Amino acid sequence: MTALDLFREHGKVVGFAFLLAFLSSFGQTYFIALSIPDIRHLHELSHAEVGMLFAGATMASGLLLSWLGAALDHRALRHVAAASLLGLGLASLALAGAPSVIALTLAFFGLRLCGQGLLSHAAITSTARLPHGIRGRALGITTLGFQAGTAILPAIAGWIIGASGWVSLWHATAAASVGCAVLILLHGPRPAEPTPAAPGEAGASITRLALAGDPRFLALLPAMMGPPAIVTGYFFHQRAIGDLLGWSLESLALAVAVTALTSVASSVLAGSLIDRFGAVTRLYLLPLACASALLPAATGSFGAVGLFLLIGVTSGSSNAIVTATLAELYGTRQLGLVRAQAGTVMIVSSAITPGLMGFGLDRGWGLAPIGTVACLFLLAASALTLCLARPACAGQPS
Repeated sequence: MTALDLFREHGKVVGFAFLLAFLSSFGQTYFIALSIPDIRHLHELSHAEVGMLFAGATMASGLLLSWLGAALDHRALRHVAAASLLGLGLASLALAGAPSVIALTLAFFGLRLCGQGLLSHAAITSTARLPHGIRGRALGITTLGFQAGTAILPAIAGWIIGASGWVSLWHATAAASVGCAVLILLHGPRPAEPTPAAPGEAGASITRLALAGDPRFLALLPAMMGPPAIVTGYFFHQRAIGDLLGWSLESLALAVAVTALTSVASSVLAGSLIDRFGAVTRLYLLPLACASALLPAATGSFGAVGLFLLIGVTSGSSNAIVTATLAELYGTRQLGLVRAQAGTVMIVSSAITPGLMGFGLDRGWGLAPIGTVACLFLLAASALTLCLARPACAGQPS
């Protein structure tokens, strides 16, 4: 199927999923991180303290996603998406007016659950239910929504913060979320139905307990954990890291934009490779491993751009590759449940690193230990994916 045929037959589903991916940015770390210095000042928190609050909220949201995410197997996509956006709007208002640390933590929880968790899950899972042979390219297009958010929203958020303060940013976020929820209820598409299992695809019913003990899922586990955990830590503490490496705010903004552009190319390429060869889980972690190894030496503007370019290669391809791998291994009938468990793993792992990195930064450990540990973990995770057999359906047309 050509790209034109893909858009003609499935454009509404893919376009809607792209929108959900874009709107999930309101709950992503890089967007929330823009307000972290002001939040720290307002509530008198250290790097480690705000990191641990964010980590706890993220971990709780990930655990709840493992149950709520299965709703996509039996609920209309537009209903799940609208409910998530309404929750995101409420969490945004809560963050803007949080009177205490407890209220701040609850606001973080709502943003992470509804934005990073449910909206991302709905976008990727609905796309992955499209037929094998076009799934990879469709996932590649959908994941461009994440990169579009990375490229566009920080600049808008920075302008709002500069013009009227960080509280106004979250009032605007709440208004945008609620407005989109209403539009989705009125005009959202019907969800793509689960496709029959392709030759070699698993189609049997699976439970959460069985999935947790499946050797294939366990072999993929470190690869699922690595990118969200490490990239979240880097983005959450991007300004602190930039101070240590001599990055200006202009250099940091340019580096984040480079990440978005690199992620776009990586996402599109990964989608094409998935449709041609099946889900590829062998090499996509290596650019992030290289970035981690080079972290202490990434000084100045060129260092910032080079570092975030490598980060973008892995972050752009990871969602499509992991989701396509799960669809090939377990089929699409219960993909909402399966990917919800994967999403829980990814979110919980992303909850750990802000606190750990903040602990190291507060104690002056420097960036070398952080980069070395991250690099070694990613290399081990990449090696472990060699245990995954290539599904028999890989490369077959739908």
